[in-house]
Amino acid sequence: MKKLYITLSFLCLMIVVPDALLAQDQDTVKAYRESNEQKARAFFNQGVSAYQDGNPDLAKSSFNKAIAKEAEFTKALMNRGIVNFEQKNYEAAIQDYNQVIRLESLPKAYFYRGIARFYLNELDLAIEDLQRATELNADYAKAWHFLGNSYFAQQDYKSAIQAFTKAIEANKGFAKAYHDRGSAYYRQGKLQKALADYQTSISIGAEAAYKYSNLANLKCEMEEYQSALTDYKESINLDSSNASLYNLRGIVYFKTENYTKAIDDYTKAIMIDKNFAEAFNNRGNVYFKLGEYKKAVEDYNQAIQINEQYGVAFLNRGITKEMQRLPEEACKDWSKAFSLGIDSVKSFIDKQCD
Repeated sequence: MKKLYITLSFLCLMIVVPDALLAQDQDTVKAYRESNEQKARAFFNQGVSAYQDGNPDLAKSSFNKAIAKEAEFTKALMNRGIVNFEQKNYEAAIQDYNQVIRLESLPKAYFYRGIARFYLNELDLAIEDLQRATELNADYAKAWHFLGNSYFAQQDYKSAIQAFTKAIEANKGFAKAYHDRGSAYYRQGKLQKALADYQTSISIGAEAAYKYSNLANLKCEMEEYQSALTDYKESINLDSSNASLYNLRGIVYFKTENYTKAIDDYTKAIMIDKNFAEAFNNRGNVYFKLGEYKKAVEDYNQAIQINEQYGVAFLNRGITKEMQRLPEEACKDWSKAFSLGIDSVKSFIDKQCD
């Protein structure tokens, strides 16, 4: 009986002790959680400081540590997503925003997930997220703006204009929204409205080469060539290493029959970018206009060497060959141009080629 009693006493102890241990364990868990929360906050603050100091890798590492200590640390998840986004790791950024949204419906999370999807060309999903961001915050100007960009990318210019207008209503000084609405009007053929928005964007925002360049392109469309040249000059002053700007201004000089300046600009474009096939083709056009067929052919050759699928260069070289009385070579070039989708050359082939 004593043995039985002792065993029962032991069993009684085994029943009592776990209750005491459980109570102690609850306190330990609470203390552990508090400790983890403190460590998570410390890592989070370290990450913010690293990001502000321009060290995104250290920032992300710190946010990782914060999340490891507190898995539902929304701010850390959000910030890690922003770092991933800025490093163009869009898939990882989306995963972070997914976790944030699962925990809390933040407009900023929908916004960043939307633009990450935009850069991945997932435009329908981007639009859904950006619409949700504007539903949660009707004055979210940046979300309205990127929603407009998404519609613009889908060539839905009417919806893009509506979204850009909402962005402007939320932020009257949003120069980029004015500019992009101007581009949407331009695509619709509403040139005066485009002109007004481009000019407003320049007047209220920081100067930028692309603003003057697009304004100049619009003025070319309106055949206001001298004013366009002024705007191209401003654009080049702001970005003198941009080969495309010299090429565009060269086109205007060509249209206004200032061939010397056109050649100068195309040559500058080529000096900046030796693989600029369009600039070689365009300079070839000037030489053709001046009757310098040998130089024209040399430039068309260069354009074709750079881009073997450049149908327009084959067309132009063929015309030049025809002027040099080389009909077989001309027909060969025109046939190649036609095979590359230049349908207008068909009339040349029908009239002059066997």
